[in-house]
This record gives sequence, structure tokens and C-alpha cells, in this order.
Amino acid sequence: MHPRALADRIAGRSAAATDERPNEQVIAEVDELRQRVAELEERQDFTERVLARQREQSQLDSGV
Repeated sequence: MHPRALADRIAGRSAAATDERPNEQVIAEVDELRQRVAELEERQDFTERVLARQREQSQLDSGV
């Protein structure tokens, strides 16, 4: 489902009745999005740790 369509559904602006899907499918899509956000958070945390280590090492090397 396109993110805009999901946002419309959450806001109560659903498409035509023929386009509606069971709540189980919407819940599954939200669960998938939550998982993707969690994975992105993990990647961001990892990147921040790597950058912090690089900064620390750079400061040690320069004697600051």
C-alpha cells in the first residue's frame, strides 16, 4: 500500500468501498512498517556509534 493511501485510511478518508481491505491486512502493513522503522533506528544507532568512535580516535590522534 502506498504511504499516502495508508495515511488516508488511518485518517478515515478511505477510498471507494471496492478498494477497502480487511482490517487484518491493514494491521499487517502497519506491523511491517513498524519493523522497518525499528531496522532504520538500529542502522542509525550503529552509524552514530561509528561516527562517535571516529571522532574520538581523531581527537586522540591530534592530542586534543
